Amino acid sequence: MIRVLERRYRRSRKNADKSAWLSEMKSLHALYEEKNRQYWRNDIADSKGDSRRLWRTMSGIMGEKQTSSDSGGFTTDEFASFFVDTVETIHQSTSSTPLHQSEQYTIEELQTMLNIPLLAKLREKVVQGQLQHYLTANNAMPQHQSTVQYPNLMPVPQT
Repeated sequence: MIRVLERRYRRSRKNADKSAWLSEMKSLHALYEEKNRQYWRNDIADSKGDSRRLWRTMSGIMGEKQTSSDSGGFTTDEFASFFVDTVETIHQSTSSTPLHQSEQYTIEELQTMLNIPLLAKLREKVVQGQLQHYLTANNAMPQHQSTVQYPNLMPVPQT
């Protein structure tokens, strides 16, 4: 019915048609709101005596997103051993590099030989992805973050 009234108004551009369309829209929105309120009332009533379910219901009313506690198969020991293994692998792979044999190379030469920027960025992306997944899966990330602005501690050069 609403689409019929909307099309009628768009064709005629009459105030009466617009009023009828908007009145029907308001009625529909009021119906949606009443259905929403009734749903939450019933959900709260069904939670009687179960405080855990009641809190989940209240979180739903307030719009807080529920996250699953599935950690993706990672335990804290596996997570910690990942970092230990990564450091050990890096130590082994760099033990025979020219850096340990001689200090006659420039930073640019060493970066070219070892491709440090690429490896560092790749490692950072992998670790960040795994850490984000772990923290999100275990509900360790705050739902709402606030930003704090610190004063600029570095002097601004005068031009």
